[in-house]
Amino acid sequence: MKNQSIRKLLLKLALILSGIFLASQITQLFCFYLLFGNLQDTVNQQNRYISYERSAAALQDRVTEYFDNPSENTLSSLVESKQVLLDLSAQMYTFFQSPQFADTGRIEAAWLSKIRELTDTRTQVEGNFFAVYRQCSHLYDLLIKQYGTTLPFEMAELSSRLDLLFTNGNICNIFILLLVFVLFLIIIHCTLNSIQKIVEPLSLLSEHARAFEQGTSHNETESLLHKANYTEIYILTSAFIHMEHTILEQISALKDKLKLSQKVHQLELENMSVQMALAQTENSLMQSLVNPHFLFNCLNLLSSFAIMEKAPNVHKYLLQIAQYLRESLDYNGKTITLEKEFLFIRHYADIQQLRFGSRIQFEFSCEKACENALIPAIILQPLVENALVHGVGSYLQDGRISVHARLHEEDKLLITVENNGNGMDDEELQMLRDSLQTPFQPGQKGTGIRSVLYRLNYYFDQAASLSIDSTPEYTTIFIVIPYRTQ
Repeated sequence: MKNQSIRKLLLKLALILSGIFLASQITQLFCFYLLFGNLQDTVNQQNRYISYERSAAALQDRVTEYFDNPSENTLSSLVESKQVLLDLSAQMYTFFQSPQFADTGRIEAAWLSKIRELTDTRTQVEGNFFAVYRQCSHLYDLLIKQYGTTLPFEMAELSSRLDLLFTNGNICNIFILLLVFVLFLIIIHCTLNSIQKIVEPLSLLSEHARAFEQGTSHNETESLLHKANYTEIYILTSAFIHMEHTILEQISALKDKLKLSQKVHQLELENMSVQMALAQTENSLMQSLVNPHFLFNCLNLLSSFAIMEKAPNVHKYLLQIAQYLRESLDYNGKTITLEKEFLFIRHYADIQQLRFGSRIQFEFSCEKACENALIPAIILQPLVENALVHGVGSYLQDGRISVHARLHEEDKLLITVENNGNGMDDEELQMLRDSLQTPFQPGQKGTGIRSVLYRLNYYFDQAASLSIDSTPEYTTIFIVIPYRTQ
């Protein structure tokens, strides 16, 4: 194995480049320090001079606001603006020593004195409020005029400082460009020399790889190893030659794995088809669970009616049941429009109306834009039945069940089923919400709310949601589903 190492060569090159780069950066930082040492102070002075005029204008605005509406709020704003101007004025006296600015200070003192007189309550009582305000405005105008005469002197000084800084900056830029050019030549020389030492043995290795790709003989293996004059390249060459003898076996193994993967994928597709068929079967079975249960209750009611009444009401009730059963058989396992679903539950409500009379009132409303939306059949009937059995079924009067559907957000529908019957306490409501999170098994007891959520998620690819809100006075179920049409 060779003693020379590419790592040591690259490390040496990196150290040289790092030293050159560090030297250039130190030189640049030194130049910038000399050049811009006082730039921040110059800029700060200029900003203070400009801020002074803005603060004076702001204070005069506060004076006007106080004159228009003397109150605690306007007085507080005036005092704050006045303090800001005083702070800036003190800074200006420190950094600007021209006689013109001293005149500005005298006018400022007179102006601030008049402002204090304006805010004095005695001024308002004695009736001099307007006159003092006029004097404040006059002094502010004098202050701005004096500021205008002072500004050229101070700006000329600031401009001369900036010109000097930019002149020195140009000299520094030329020096830095020359330094960068020299360093660039040194870097190119070191880099090309190092690359040449690495590329030569790698070129021999690439020729060997090309020969392997073309399927030619490799009798030059020993000479190739002899020419690999760096440790890393020697290791790489040895590994490549070893790979040469095993790559065909690896390709063959990959082909076998590919065939096996294709078989597994085919089995997964078949299993998915079985799962989808099973889900369809469970869905149809779950929908059919509603009809026998309801038919049994209807038969019990019919027998009671036959005993108590001998003809008309029983006949009417039979017609309602026949129509309801016919629709449930037609809709079983199908997808229908929301308009037909509302018609279906209206027929169900008509049957229950015969039973409960005026004790319970049903309300149904479906927006026109929602009527063509598609949903699984017999979704709302279990919810209305739950509201009847567990909510208002025991009411002797004023029971109410309402079902409404409207557009919700962009492409979704909101369906609410509400009753004013006996609600649930917090513990019962939480237990019901928790039960909705557990997987539903078709065929088990309780085909109400959980079965509705199961069927909605199945049809809408887990994009449906069902939530419940309940108090002792009412219970509301909210269903949000995507808007789908034919």
